Amino acid sequence: SIMTTVPLPATTQAKLAELYGKGLTPEDIADCMQHLSAFEPNIQTEVLEKFAEVDWSTLKSKAGFLKGIMKRYQARTAPPVTTYIPPSTLPKPTGVAALSAPAQTVLTGLEAIGLLLAGDLEAGV
Repeated sequence: SIMTTVPLPATTQAKLAELYGKGLTPEDIADCMQHLSAFEPNIQTEVLEKFAEVDWSTLKSKAGFLKGIMKRYQARTAPPVTTYIPPSTLPKPTGVAALSAPAQTVLTGLEAIGLLLAGDLEAGV
């Protein structure tokens, strides 16, 4: 298999070297390196430390297990998901409420001094 080299910080490389010394092979986790490189260096090391705690002989897929650890870290470190509501689905304000705040202030002032009657805007005057 052709291995692509993903640049990783020295701390991560050192942790990988330690894992390789314990019997892990680069081929075992080759397809995880790109995903691992997306994390901050301290998280990369933490992910690999979690992976090192496992008895690899019990794993069907080392890469699959490592990906599972990374998914959990991603969920923990990802920004919260916000629900986007398209503007077209929001109720449209009408009348004075549809105007900007400064415009509403001016109209309220005109109403206060009697130059504008409350119903004039709604009536389209």
